[in-house]
Amino acid sequence: MTTSEDTTQEQRLEQLRSLLAGTRSDSRLGRNLARTQKANVIFGATLHAADRLRQGEQLTELEDTLLQALRVVVPEEELKGWGASTGRR
Repeated sequence: MTTSEDTTQEQRLEQLRSLLAGTRSDSRLGRNLARTQKANVIFGATLHAADRLRQGEQLTELEDTLLQALRVVVPEEELKGWGASTGRR
């Protein structure tokens, strides 16, 4: 994915949706996820945490830790958008 300075929040969320749908494997993140199962587990846990945040649920210590690392570069509302990208409603 490109940096937040290069794109809008909606563009980044669309890139994430494409990555999750398997239509964006040309990106560095897409290639790394396709190659490394450990990265897939952490990425999946992070998306799950973002979805629980979006739903207003209490986060586990691990979920909170994963999201704290992202909050350095991703705004709270965008993290909630990541959760919505998982397809769960």
